[in-house]
Amino acid sequence: DIRLILTPQLESASVRIEPPSYTRERPRERPLHFKTLRALEGSRLTFSLVSNRPLSAGHVEMLQTGADTQRITMVPSAEKTVTCTFPAECSGTISFSMIDESGIASTERWETALSIMHDLPPNIAIRSPGERSIAAMTYELKINIQAGDDYGLSVIRRHGGTNGSYGEPVTWELPAGEAQRAAEVEHTLKLWELGLTSGDELTFHAEAVDIAKEFYVAILVDRARRTNTLIASAEGGVE
Repeated sequence: DIRLILTPQLESASVRIEPPSYTRERPRERPLHFKTLRALEGSRLTFSLVSNRPLSAGHVEMLQTGADTQRITMVPSAEKTVTCTFPAECSGTISFSMIDESGIASTERWETALSIMHDLPPNIAIRSPGERSIAAMTYELKINIQAGDDYGLSVIRRHGGTNGSYGEPVTWELPAGEAQRAAEVEHTLKLWELGLTSGDELTFHAEAVDIAKEFYVAILVDRARRTNTLIASAEGGVE
C-alpha cells in the first residue's frame, strides 16, 4: 500500500523588529529571507511563518555559542500562520519548524543568523579653544563643543576648572522629540569676570549622554555593620 502524507511547506516568512522605545525608531516589518538578521540589543522580534496547510504550532530553536539551546513555541495567529515574539538579547542561529493541524511536522528546517548590535557610547569633542591656548585677561573665550551618537543625544555637559579646582558643570538638555544624533553648543566666558590672575590655568572637559536610560548610583557606607549599600535611581537624588 502507498500512503500519501502531506507535510506542511513554507510559503512565506516575515519578521517584525521593534527597536527599544528610547531610540524613538518605528517598528519595521519585512520578509524573512533566512540570511543574517541584525537587530539592536533589546529589540522585540516577531517572526511569522505561513504554510500551505492549516497549522497547530511551530517551534523556534535559538542556538548560542557557549549556552544551552532555547526552545520557543510558535502559536497560530491565522489558519495557516504561526507567530512568536521574543527579545533580541544574544547573537546566534535561529531555526524554525512547523506542525500542521494533524500533528505532522515539517520535514525541512529553516535557519537564519541573528547578529545583535549594541548601542555605542556617544562621541564628543571640544573644537575650540585649542588643546593648549593662551589668552589675555580681557579676552572673551568661546567654547565650541560638538557631539554625536548612533541613536540620539539627551544631554551635553561642559566641566571647567581653575588650577585644578572644578565647579558645577554647564548643562545643555537637548529637546526630547525626534532623536538628535548630532549637536553643537557654544558657551562664552568673559575672562575678566572670573577673578583670574596672571598664570592661572583653565581646564575644560566635555561630556555627552545618549538617550539610553541614565541611572544615578550612590554607595552608602554602614560603618556599624561594615557593609556597603548600592542605591540606583533613574530619577536622581541619590547624592
